[in-house]
Amino acid sequence: MDIAIDVGNTLTKFGLGEGGEIALSYEFQTEPSRRRDEIRSRILAFLAGERPRKAILSSVVPSLLGEYRAALAGIAGRLIVLGPGLRTGLVLHVENPKEVGSDLVAGAYAAKSLFGKNLFIADFGTATKYIYLDQEGRFAGLSIAPGLEISAKALSKDASALPEVPLEIPPSPVGRNTVSCMQSGILYGRAYECLGFLESFSKEAGVALRPILTGGNARHILPLLPGFEHEENLVLKGLLLIGEGFSL
Repeated sequence: MDIAIDVGNTLTKFGLGEGGEIALSYEFQTEPSRRRDEIRSRILAFLAGERPRKAILSSVVPSLLGEYRAALAGIAGRLIVLGPGLRTGLVLHVENPKEVGSDLVAGAYAAKSLFGKNLFIADFGTATKYIYLDQEGRFAGLSIAPGLEISAKALSKDASALPEVPLEIPPSPVGRNTVSCMQSGILYGRAYECLGFLESFSKEAGVALRPILTGGNARHILPLLPGFEHEENLVLKGLLLIGEGFSL
């Protein structure tokens, strides 16, 4: 089996599997100050004696990329680091392909493999990303908005009279107390935004796009997007699938 590692801004995820199927996964809070010895210990504890054929790494935290590379030395038969210059077979049909994050590449790769073409991917992570895969299966662009937790924290931080609220869907979009009003704005507001982008992206594509939902915060908004197919570990699956294309 292979190990996939997705180092995100909020969460770091490990996945052990092959062929895009995850047999075991683990996640924890990302800490930019973590060093290679602690990282290596976490990886070895997760593997529990398993020696993976390949390790496929994606990190959107620059300070941790080198630490993970060093921590993975000797753990797997081959280390593959997803980033500019690595040929995955996914065409990045954008102005500057080097600007596309490795997590976006992995997620789009998995979505194309699992669901085909003409896709709208709503990735609810630290940031909310709306991704478009066109009729040729190319990564053809995206929109980036603040994540659910960022939005909630910004409201309570910058508006002194507003409290922190849990990310829970209120009974109605029409709030009747401070907490439900904020929850409505954050969750219903983001759901309506998502549906609006789906409509706009579909109009630009000239065809109804198939909507996919993923990301660590997707569970908070899933009930408000019933037409979406939910794939929780899209990035990890994408990393494993990309790893299949590289020999030992």
